[in-house]
Amino acid sequence: MTKLYGKTFSREELLKKVGDISQVGGVKSYELREGNEKGVEALDFRTGTGFNFTVLPGRGMDIAYAEYKGIPLCWRSSTGNVSPSYFEPEGLGWLRSFYGGLLTTCGLTYLGAPSEDEGRELGLHGRVSHIPARNVRFEGEWKKDEYIIRAGGIVRETSVFGENISLARQVSAKLGEPRLHIHDRVENLGYEAAEHMILYHINLGFPILEEGSEMISPTFEVNPRDEEAEKGKENYN
Repeated sequence: MTKLYGKTFSREELLKKVGDISQVGGVKSYELREGNEKGVEALDFRTGTGFNFTVLPGRGMDIAYAEYKGIPLCWRSSTGNVSPSYFEPEGLGWLRSFYGGLLTTCGLTYLGAPSEDEGRELGLHGRVSHIPARNVRFEGEWKKDEYIIRAGGIVRETSVFGENISLARQVSAKLGEPRLHIHDRVENLGYEAAEHMILYHINLGFPILEEGSEMISPTFEVNPRDEEAEKGKENYN
């Protein structure tokens, strides 16, 4: 059953009240057209609960924006949804196209601060969020009395004589539920072992992140990101 606007509906009951399901929710495809975001593919999801979010197939199937009943849930940077054609992989150049959003994926072969590894210069956080997805598909489908909206695509990080790794991602939500689901499958398509790292960069922001905010999580242990943070904790104790 689907719960909308304080009532519960079967598929038949809901479809009797609307000309098309897009009246209450669904997924819509479009392309950004201005400035350095031009050409980026985007998908808007509406769940009918006030929880809406935007997936960017043109930027690694990441989630660029989310809101609940008009309240933004994530931090957004000054860069906007920069096209991957402007990606600067060297050093801290990644920051010139880091829009924030609810989810930015880092990896797939390396992440973290710029460094040198076995003679190879590595920039910040990897390439995956700047690779447009292939085989992109999106749809809404009834499963008995539940309407599922979803999108999927394959992000492939590969190089001649180098790595050949794919990330198959599906993002889905149910009409009448204020949440989303992400299912990722990473696969080595090459003939040799490949290094793999992945980070889900969640960027919460105002007004969700504000004085008095609390994070409730089933976490057993929290570790500092780096040595300086560890020193700060020791001094505090």
